[in-house]
Amino acid sequence: MRLPAPPYHFVTRVTALDAEPGVLRPARITTEYDVPEDAWYAVDGGVPPAVTVESGQCDLLLVSYLGIDFRNKGERVYRLLDSSLVFRGGLPTTGQTLRYEISIDRFVHQGETTLFFFSYDCYADGELILELRDACAGFFSKQELDTPLGIVLTDQDRARRAALPKGTFKPLAYARKDHLDRDDLELLAQGRPGDVFGPEHAQDPGINPALRLPDARLRMVDEVTVDRKGGPCELGLLTAVKHLEPDAWYFTCHFPDDPVLAGSLIAEGAIQLLQIYLMHQGMHLTLPDARFQTVPGRRIDVQVR
Repeated sequence: MRLPAPPYHFVTRVTALDAEPGVLRPARITTEYDVPEDAWYAVDGGVPPAVTVESGQCDLLLVSYLGIDFRNKGERVYRLLDSSLVFRGGLPTTGQTLRYEISIDRFVHQGETTLFFFSYDCYADGELILELRDACAGFFSKQELDTPLGIVLTDQDRARRAALPKGTFKPLAYARKDHLDRDDLELLAQGRPGDVFGPEHAQDPGINPALRLPDARLRMVDEVTVDRKGGPCELGLLTAVKHLEPDAWYFTCHFPDDPVLAGSLIAEGAIQLLQIYLMHQGMHLTLPDARFQTVPGRRIDVQVR
């Protein structure tokens, strides 16, 4: 059991620990992460959601301190399953210190498989900005991981989607392109939506410098398709593809002995897709100094299988 390695290691110090080694029971740890002024992942000084969430990664350190390796004996690996996020404030910025008060709330054992449930509160320079609740992770054998079911949609889920009301939406500017490739996404990272979607989407230099996709290393989409009238509500259907490379940094550092794509990066891909859609619809034209931000108070449920 180990933490991610750089460049996806986001812990500067441990400031408090309330845990008994060798006993798998509820425990607490407090950690801090000093966001560098020149952070490689920052967009115009803003910290992306993936890094904000991932910086609370010391549930791994805490469960290791409690002795999970003595139970797993090197035969099982960590996987995140579920979590719920509620942002209470804006995303952090470079130069701030993020504090995470992390709790392991309970353990569940089923045969040789161990699950644990955890939560945390995140503070940016003392201000509460993020709550993680009902998070669940477990330790699984290679045989168990070789037979995944993926996210299972129930009949109730399908019925709920089918019952959603239909609607209409007029974009602020019509895009000339609905399918984007890597070159298009690089232009959006340079702050050039007019070169991708057409001249109606263009803005003067210096306008909205923060409305850009992140550095290519953190870009978790390679192709995007927008169906403006698709989806169950006929308000739009977004599809994205990420071509994963076995020797890429996101595997070699997470984890060095167990390469697996971080759940926070999977969620980051979905967030970037929504950012692209906002620009596709011309929403960047409404303000001169906008930022992509989360919606405070709205619960976001994440499942990874």
